Amino acid sequence: MRGGTITGEHSVQFIGADEIIEINHIAQSKQIFAFGALRAARFLEKKAAGLYNMNDLISQIAITNIYEDDGQAMVTLTDMTFSPSKIANVFADIAEKNIKVDIISQTAPYGGQVSLSFSMPHADMEKCKNVLAKYRTDETKIVSNSALSKLTVEGAGMQRQSGVASKLFAALAKKDIGIYIITTSETKICFCVDSARAKDAVKVVSTAFSL
Repeated sequence: MRGGTITGEHSVQFIGADEIIEINHIAQSKQIFAFGALRAARFLEKKAAGLYNMNDLISQIAITNIYEDDGQAMVTLTDMTFSPSKIANVFADIAEKNIKVDIISQTAPYGGQVSLSFSMPHADMEKCKNVLAKYRTDETKIVSNSALSKLTVEGAGMQRQSGVASKLFAALAKKDIGIYIITTSETKICFCVDSARAKDAVKVVSTAFSL
């Protein structure tokens, strides 16, 4: 549907007995179509003559969106004894206090020890440190960072190409932006950086991946 001030409204319906599933797309301006045309042009620029479809285009675009979530914190238990039951108890204690854990990172066991890190909302950090105080020993320290932002980049093309992580790390390294904790899936990467550098990180990643 296009007319008047309607730039474009699109609807797909899956109609069955006694139920309908409907997917709607509403364009607020023609800018989104212009961005798509430019991406397609960049994709085709050095391609050989032939017929290409949307799957070909998507497979070449690793990242399509980036999101910023401020107000994050991170706690690390360093040099813990590698004990599955002890690690399970850490998260049981945290869950009992209704602390929402987000990204989790554990180093590989070395010398019978591991370091365990996890992020959470900034508001929960002090409560989390109090809960974990009993795990502090001469070897195990509790290290925290209360000024982090979580960035999330996603795109269906990630699962079809290699080198995405390399490109991401390289782009951040050029601006000396370090990653404190990171997790990945087939189509998404989430990582935390200093809150003071979050805007810079969004900018360099957006430039690197032509967002």
